Amino acid sequence: MKLFKLKSNRSIPKTANLIFGFDHPKLARNISGKMAMNWAQAKKKYPNLSPFADNDRDGVQNIFDCRPFDRRRQALQKPSKDKPAWQIFPEHWKRIQENKCPICLKEIKEPEFTSELSKKEYSISGMCQECQDSVFGKRKKK
Repeated sequence: MKLFKLKSNRSIPKTANLIFGFDHPKLARNISGKMAMNWAQAKKKYPNLSPFADNDRDGVQNIFDCRPFDRRRQALQKPSKDKPAWQIFPEHWKRIQENKCPICLKEIKEPEFTSELSKKEYSISGMCQECQDSVFGKRKKK
């Protein structure tokens, strides 16, 4: 097995590159540069970039997109205040604004959601993953 040296004086077996596809341009994902930019960075580098366009075609306008050039990464969207439910339950709306679940008062963190459907439900009701599981039952991953 041949080894080659990196600049950091670390050795990696050459077969690891073949197995994991580090050298293959289609398998290696560019997470630096354009795809890693947030809206403020993208607007600074590309001044003619429209805030209301959707450059990565993910359905979210550039100004509201956490990464305007990366279609795979989305930030959590909080529920809209225009819903009649928040007028009936204003204390629930206040909890959502504090990043807390309106049901169990647990702090909401993005990594806890298990699927895109759970994230979408959060954008509707503001419930955390545990409360969603108790209301709808556990969802199977496909």
